[in-house]
Amino acid sequence: MSFRPQGVSGSSGGGGSGDFSSFIYVAAPGAVYELSRWTGYTLRHLSFSFFNVANIPPLGGVYITNQLPTSLHPGNMNPQTFWSTYVYTGVAGGTLSFDFDPGLIWVGPGETLYIVVCDLVAPSSSSTNTAKWRLNTLWEPYGR
Repeated sequence: MSFRPQGVSGSSGGGGSGDFSSFIYVAAPGAVYELSRWTGYTLRHLSFSFFNVANIPPLGGVYITNQLPTSLHPGNMNPQTFWSTYVYTGVAGGTLSFDFDPGLIWVGPGETLYIVVCDLVAPSSSSTNTAKWRLNTLWEPYGR
């Protein structure tokens, strides 16, 4: 079952659609964050900041799932995620911010969730290792 929260600022979208065949060069490698330390907490805010020094805007993605990814390429984003968004960085950079209602995304006892930051990828080799990103989250205690 796919869970797409409503009432979240910014945009959310499903994974794995679109033509990513030309986006084969990594402008910035992604990462996977395991969230068990947040058991009993709810995600209230997520922000993704990026800076790109190349003239070729990279594409990426951020999503929350209960499955480890097999790839960090945004074209392989799992469509069965709790929440997801594609990240199109533009040429210079910026910040994407998302606010969540209490209890919309929370880590229950014995549950394992992951925040996956996909690679920032671009269609040109001149964009390789030309971007940087930072992920910030705000958690609050939550009792269900």
